[in-house]
Amino acid sequence: MGLIQEEEDVYVTLNCENCDFIECGIKLKNTIIRGKEGCTKKVSEETAAQFYHYTEEIIPFWKLQSEKYVRESYKEIIDFLYSEIYSAPIGQRLDPDGKVRASGY
Repeated sequence: MGLIQEEEDVYVTLNCENCDFIECGIKLKNTIIRGKEGCTKKVSEETAAQFYHYTEEIIPFWKLQSEKYVRESYKEIIDFLYSEIYSAPIGQRLDPDGKVRASGY
């Protein structure tokens, strides 16, 4: 998962292997997910910053936190993902190498 900024648009990168969005069109069409296959989602800079905060500064350190903290932050992150990231429009579909596919969604 990462960030891509093009001019004023900001995109977050989701790899199918690490994504739990079960209603995703990519996963529904593909029974086998290979490599870095996924998509980008167009979001605001604020949403991208919050996504980065969760994925780079919170989740990696869960093992150092209490079980209560992990449960509370997990709920907060899942709510954020469904309301801000998964609901965002898809920017591009990524192939198994993590590169933008030439043929749309």
